Amino acid sequence: MTVRVIIYLALSLLLVVGCKSKKEGQEIENLRKRSSKYILEKMDRYHLDAEWVNLKGTVRLNQNDKSIKADAYIRMRKDSVIWAAVKKIGFEAGRVLITTDSVFLINRLEKTYFAQPISYIRDMMGLSSSGDRLSDFRNLYDLVLGNPLFLTDSKYNVNVKSPHYQLSKSISGLETEYWVNGKEFTLHKMHFTQMGGNRSAMSTQEDYKSLGVDQLFSYIRKLNLYSPETGKLDVGLNFKKVTINKPVSIRFSIPKSYERID
Repeated sequence: MTVRVIIYLALSLLLVVGCKSKKEGQEIENLRKRSSKYILEKMDRYHLDAEWVNLKGTVRLNQNDKSIKADAYIRMRKDSVIWAAVKKIGFEAGRVLITTDSVFLINRLEKTYFAQPISYIRDMMGLSSSGDRLSDFRNLYDLVLGNPLFLTDSKYNVNVKSPHYQLSKSISGLETEYWVNGKEFTLHKMHFTQMGGNRSAMSTQEDYKSLGVDQLFSYIRKLNLYSPETGKLDVGLNFKKVTINKPVSIRFSIPKSYERID
């Protein structure tokens, strides 16, 4: 397992988003045309906010006709830290720590590590240009929780594509699209395309379960990424356990014998 693969396995855990409460193919008859303001107001009731998050599951990565499956673990504290690890056959392959200004990753297999500003993830994806480190961190936080990204105001183009509403808009060189369940108004899919940059990211979600009153979480997710540097990358994530608002231990230390890489 190469350094690049471990990086994508660890970081891809933080780049899967969204939610859904009905199985695909279940049609909603007579879906009415709605304004984007109405749709976004309905979606807002499902905005998930949590001080602590603890997730366990499996991740599968497909790139260049190669497939890798590993156990996945994510722990997070709001506006503070995001921690993730991947394991193969019980052995930890990589661990990542993201703070409001930096990202660190340990490669256990090759005894190496790297450290970069948090903008590294944004630049790697090429899909955001806020330049605000705290905003970059909060975007990742929202991605883990399944909240929609880059929503600016209520002025979106709306198309009815039963059983979904499709919202679309261009924002600062980024084409954004959202597919929203027409009955429950939960977010089903997001698609971001960098105009002129030939980069894209699309997520779809399944198996929506309740975490409490108006708190929903997608347990099965798919992410499709493309960039000239990495080619096509497909990630599948299946969460087995989700716990929110209960403090968890977050440990991260780099062994002195590990070599730093860029």
